[in-house]
Amino acid sequence: MLRQKANYILVIDIGTVSITAALVRESSGSAEIERVFRQYYEPTIKADASRFERRVMQALAETFRQVQRASDGAALKECRVGLSAPFYVSETIEVERQFETRRRITNEDIQKIVVDGEKTFKSHFPSHGGDIEIFEGYILENMLNGYSTPTPVNQEANTLQTMMRFSALRSTFLAALQQKLSVFGGPFPLRLYSFAPVYVAALGPMLAREGIQVFVDIGGDMTEIAVLKKGIIDEVHTFPFGIMNIAEAIMRGFNLDYSSGVTILQKYLAEQTSTTETERIDEIIRSTITHWREEFETLFSTIGITAERELDVYLFGGGAIMADLKGLLQTLSPLAQMGEFVKIRMVTPRSMADHIDGVEKLFGPEDFGLISLIRVHAGDSYQRIL
Repeated sequence: MLRQKANYILVIDIGTVSITAALVRESSGSAEIERVFRQYYEPTIKADASRFERRVMQALAETFRQVQRASDGAALKECRVGLSAPFYVSETIEVERQFETRRRITNEDIQKIVVDGEKTFKSHFPSHGGDIEIFEGYILENMLNGYSTPTPVNQEANTLQTMMRFSALRSTFLAALQQKLSVFGGPFPLRLYSFAPVYVAALGPMLAREGIQVFVDIGGDMTEIAVLKKGIIDEVHTFPFGIMNIAEAIMRGFNLDYSSGVTILQKYLAEQTSTTETERIDEIIRSTITHWREEFETLFSTIGITAERELDVYLFGGGAIMADLKGLLQTLSPLAQMGEFVKIRMVTPRSMADHIDGVEKLFGPEDFGLISLIRVHAGDSYQRIL
């Protein structure tokens, strides 16, 4: 049982095949993971989006019941939720203002640019029919007269360019999430995040500020790839291939039903399979990930990498530990040509053990999103505007 009088932060990673949550005690700048909760569900989004959303909400409701029982009614002081594709849409927007004469930049100038950026972002998603709510906005970079300037206010310029990133989700999904969270009473802040900027904040000094960085987040039903240039999120790509494709291949290879296939995959990810099972699954994975090759090849051919620039690739998500994934990436034509200029590394919660207690309660790279949500308030790397 948890401490009765403590106030807790609830962090939640909502993925396409699972929900992982952690109850975290924060005090005096330190954080400790008290309990971790997991709910899995069969991915159905490709066949029936409404049915998929109902399953997600059912899994959230069960997760919250477990949290209530474990906490014995202890108060929440905040809830942080990380969303994977396809729960949100996002885009990097650049807005430029030119002034008739050189003049001093004001806060009002920045605010107007942010408003223009929001309008532009929303105009790019007319198919949502107004059912869209921006939950996250960052200023990635300000430029005065073409030069990057971290603090443009009170400086003089003829032109102001601001690069922003916005993320939005459907209003109905947000309302359903808020309704489920109401079981904890309140009021308490609900903070929503996409994972690319959260990873940037969590990794912090580990990230190079020159060259190109690529985040490869292999989730349950989707792979999400964020491209950073000089530490700034430049573009994000998704394609419909994830760890559940491996589960389906295991089902066929072992002649199992869905539930048994997922169970053996979970054991594999937790490194709990026998030597014989591990060898069979490794071989299945080697065969299956070749289908990703074309997607990766196309992406890395379009992001402007050259042999003269360093490229750092970070692997996240449950699929990051798959056999030969690193080897597959290293043999892609654009990366093979770069040789020693390419560094590929898998990121796990253990890298945050010096900052957070209780990390041993988490799994491998599939839980780095959760640990990043705990760390995110240690200091955002970008100026959050929403």
